[in-house]
Amino acid sequence: MQGRTEQVSTRRSAGEARTPPQPSLRARSPGRSGDQAATAPFLDRLRDELGAETFERYIGRSAGIVFDESGLRLTVPSRFAADMIDARFGGTIRRVLSACGRPECDTVRFDVTPPRDGDGRCGEETASATVTPRRVATRRRSRANGLTLDSFVVGHCNRLAFETARRIAESNTPDLSCPFFLYGPCGVGKTHLLSAVAGRFTEMNPGARTKLVTAESFTNEYINAVRSNTIAAFHRAYRRIELLCIDDVHYLAKKSGTQKELLHTFDTLDLGGARIVLASDAHPRQIRQFSEALISRFVSGSLVRIESPDRSTARRLILHFASKLGLGIEDDAVRVLAESASPQAPGVAPSARDLLGAVNRVLAYIRLTNPGNTAVVDAPLAMAAVGRGGAREPFSGDDVAIARPVPIDRVVETVCVTLGVTQHDLAGRGRHKGVVLARAMIALLAKRLTKRSYPEIAVAIGRSNHSTVITAHHRIEGQIERGESVAVGLHLDGTPISMLADQIERSLRSAC
Repeated sequence: MQGRTEQVSTRRSAGEARTPPQPSLRARSPGRSGDQAATAPFLDRLRDELGAETFERYIGRSAGIVFDESGLRLTVPSRFAADMIDARFGGTIRRVLSACGRPECDTVRFDVTPPRDGDGRCGEETASATVTPRRVATRRRSRANGLTLDSFVVGHCNRLAFETARRIAESNTPDLSCPFFLYGPCGVGKTHLLSAVAGRFTEMNPGARTKLVTAESFTNEYINAVRSNTIAAFHRAYRRIELLCIDDVHYLAKKSGTQKELLHTFDTLDLGGARIVLASDAHPRQIRQFSEALISRFVSGSLVRIESPDRSTARRLILHFASKLGLGIEDDAVRVLAESASPQAPGVAPSARDLLGAVNRVLAYIRLTNPGNTAVVDAPLAMAAVGRGGAREPFSGDDVAIARPVPIDRVVETVCVTLGVTQHDLAGRGRHKGVVLARAMIALLAKRLTKRSYPEIAVAIGRSNHSTVITAHHRIEGQIERGESVAVGLHLDGTPISMLADQIERSLRSAC
């Protein structure tokens, strides 16, 4: 029996949304795929806009995309996927539609076909079909996003985290190391490991009931269940499973009601021998206004910090990313990219996202200056691609240095001056491109240079809801990965966003 299909529509004015782990589109059967000739120009243009790797990871093959009388329709495995794809790529999709002569397609429609359990039934859904994609559960059982244990680059900085994750996913008996709490800075592979654990566990236990969600999704589902009087269905969905993976646990700070619900869920799952894997930007005891009972549960299992890539791991990550993009690269070029990607002071290693961004800049440079070139990337080409006349001081050794935190108010002030906005603009409801970029830049630099949490960053820029700061942070990271440039109507227009961020960061560092 085929899984039931739900439809969720999103308009041009779709609001900001958190960007959780990356789901990809699910291919539809040939009988339902529509006229591929009609979609080919759109897909080719979209691939150019997003880049080959991003396109393949998130959008997949054209079998899941059709045009009909209501606009563009895409098939996805969950409403969570609809939320993430629209939040991160909705604007680009609509822009490409207009460029392809389809401005009438102002509605992007998602056909949601939930994964099926081992017995052929659709997975349980706890939210109603009328709920917008931002407010639904996440559940994935596929390897489509490429975030597997096999694709995880292991090094000294993350080996303990990797081995613990692998043991939990592959062990045939309940693991005393549960719950497994993984924490560390952004861009070091926490989400990758959570997705990989869920994927490997499902491979080894066909039909097992698993949940892979963000803390925000868990919160929204719980609130929706309380409001709609469907809490029993919520409990069935979360308390009758073999594996629960929750990303961005720090999102639950100050949410006492959701924390209590999660505590009860943990207790029930623990009694049943379920496995629990969690990820956060901070150690449980560093998350402000967090339940002592929950902290006690978190620290009772395996508490593992995953560090930024050390030198050798950074170089292997660059080789890995280059290989996925079809680039050959010499050792000297790898060194150049590793050094150029470091976003902080000398001695501080870049994140995996920084390294991916450096490789993407090389690919973009090659496409711009010499389309069709398949030559191996050497050091001069790498230096030209990242805009360097001379090498920055490399981070030394395999240990990550601890840089002095920069005051958050200095970050806010410097970004405002650079982009010509005021702090009043930041706190207002304005959506001018310069203000939007300033908020995102502050979120990015505050996470790099300070020890402030998302709620604290939100307070610093006068925002009442820190989820908008999280969204802005992930959005600008995506822009940097795609090599996008500033376009806000200032003299800075045309400057790569990554370069502007580096310039502001160097200014802040030198002032400390």
